[in-house]
Amino acid sequence: MGDFDRSMTVLREAVRFDPDCVSAKTSLRQCRRVGTEAKEARQAAFQRRFDEAVNHFSTALDEAQPLSHNAPLYCMLHSERAEAYLRLKQYELALKDCSLVLYTREDFEAAWLVKAKALHGLGRHEEARDEMSDLLNKWGSGSESIRDAYNKADFEVRKKNRPDFYELLGVPSIASEMEIKK
Repeated sequence: MGDFDRSMTVLREAVRFDPDCVSAKTSLRQCRRVGTEAKEARQAAFQRRFDEAVNHFSTALDEAQPLSHNAPLYCMLHSERAEAYLRLKQYELALKDCSLVLYTREDFEAAWLVKAKALHGLGRHEEARDEMSDLLNKWGSGSESIRDAYNKADFEVRKKNRPDFYELLGVPSIASEMEIKK
């Protein structure tokens, strides 16, 4: 929220220096609306109302037009909306939002992490591992969260490749020893 506070301060100063400037007034109103929607969206996500959060993030993105696609605000709003989609198990929509961000700003770490989680949700563990491996080799070797995402993807790939003995025996994974012996 620091960016909104700074922009609000600058826009208030602009209106104070030139009260007749229509563009400064409209920009100030637009900044207030986007800031309010983003704040409400984060609050809804914090309270686990993800449908509402998605709606607020979408409204904030609509209010922020015309916003450059490589602007940090654009990337942040899309990646946070992707996180809300992820919590709603709408993995394809989460991937779409992450792709929009990563197309313009390849260095936006939050979008990469949400993309990896969405790929896991879709069962595409190999693709998630390959993406995280490439990311680690490019610029993420110093990032602990990217390394953790790579380790999780690698574990999921290895887990997928090993045999499921419970399934082979036809028992649930929480079966007791007696049930397995039958």
